[in-house]
Amino acid sequence: MLKIVPLQAYIIDMFKKIPNYIKYIFTNVFFLFIFIAFFRGLFYAFFASLENVSSQEIQKALLLGLRFDLKLAILTFFPLAIFVLIINHNFFKSIIYKRIAAIYITLSYLILTLFYLFDFGYYEYLAIRLDASSLRFLSNFKISFQVLIESYPIYKGVFGLTILCFISYKYATLIFNIFNKGYQKITNKLKAVFFAFTFLILSFGVFNSITHYPLRWSEAFFSKNNAINQFTLNPVLYFFDSFAFRSEGVNLEEFKNYYPVIAKHLNLPQDTINFEKKVTFENPYKVKPNIVFVMLESVGTATMGIYGNPLDCTPKMDSIIKKSLSFSKFYVHKPGTAGSVFASITGLPDIEDVKTASRNPMIIDQRIIFDQFKGYEKSYFHRRLCKLGKY
Repeated sequence: MLKIVPLQAYIIDMFKKIPNYIKYIFTNVFFLFIFIAFFRGLFYAFFASLENVSSQEIQKALLLGLRFDLKLAILTFFPLAIFVLIINHNFFKSIIYKRIAAIYITLSYLILTLFYLFDFGYYEYLAIRLDASSLRFLSNFKISFQVLIESYPIYKGVFGLTILCFISYKYATLIFNIFNKGYQKITNKLKAVFFAFTFLILSFGVFNSITHYPLRWSEAFFSKNNAINQFTLNPVLYFFDSFAFRSEGVNLEEFKNYYPVIAKHLNLPQDTINFEKKVTFENPYKVKPNIVFVMLESVGTATMGIYGNPLDCTPKMDSIIKKSLSFSKFYVHKPGTAGSVFASITGLPDIEDVKTASRNPMIIDQRIIFDQFKGYEKSYFHRRLCKLGKY
């Protein structure tokens, strides 16, 4: 006789077969995510000024922000998760492991809370989320600490953080005890399967994208309204994303030594530092023309007929260039598409030593060429490098 098992009962039965140490990992990640999302809610309620922002942009910002929060939750617990996966069910057999996990989780909640508290104060002061440039306040720690003491209820805050640590430790112990009950005997082959499956799930949560590129801070800046962009960011991730660029700055004295050379080359005024250059056209357009800005991404000049290749490999691109204004003297001093794109749309050389300027969250506010076309309806088209014969 065929026995029909209800779907709910089947799901419960399958859930019971999952080892407790796997449930322990995902339970902790879930509560960390809720905790981090709670701070996003606080920021939305008390700091974000989104009165003039459309509901569509708020919805997009919230969904993107929660993805950042999930990424942070997984990254926070990832070291302990790997440790638990390696020792699997033996994790619940030692009181030392219990204490290690409790201390780790308590410190995680404490550090996250401190990050968000500093972020709230930083945003209230400068209207930007916490980034690595905030470390400049440590250069004169005595003055910064005095301002902190005089501006905020520090002693009440310390008391509150002490209570948070106590609650976090009790929570960590409770979760450990819940999953310490019962032991499911599984084969080594199944242990390997659970290890690989859990590792892949957590890794995908960190990557947090179905595209070729992982979830990055730059995705938060999808709007021209800075308030909604700041709401989208996760300050902890943003802090570490900007950490490599924390010491970037302008050496004005060194710059003044080289400015005369630059000014002579660009025909700029020598007596003052001024890069503004006005061009007057002899025969200006009477009717506003349509403008198409074509950037040949990853196309080397060696393959193009207009640059001397005798094989006539690129007849269509050559014909477009012959009818267009071609910037044949435009050079970028470093390889890679990102450097070329940044220099093309901003007019500034990409001089970053760490990675590329497009990866630096500290210099996102730039004057780009597309925004100078006032009164134009703009469309953007992007296509990855195709086979040469298709051009």
